Amino acid sequence: MLALATLGHADASTKAVGSFATILILGLLLLFAGLFNIVVKRGRDIGIPGYIAGIGFILVFFMGGLGIFLSILLALVPSDTVAVART
Repeated sequence: MLALATLGHADASTKAVGSFATILILGLLLLFAGLFNIVVKRGRDIGIPGYIAGIGFILVFFMGGLGIFLSILLALVPSDTVAVART
């Protein structure tokens, strides 16, 4: 969005805006990959299979602020909670 806003200025260089947008997108992808890794590992620690935690995270992530809220809740769940409940 910042790159598009910069395009609105008459003196903005399209090369600078393109470079800024590329860096911003790469940074966001790296942030998503890191958060995805943490959520899947934490899901396995709780006792949920990694692929289920990953699919659930991807679905919830694109809902907006709900993904951040559920990631915080996931961090507060004690280890082996689901595994203990099954036995």
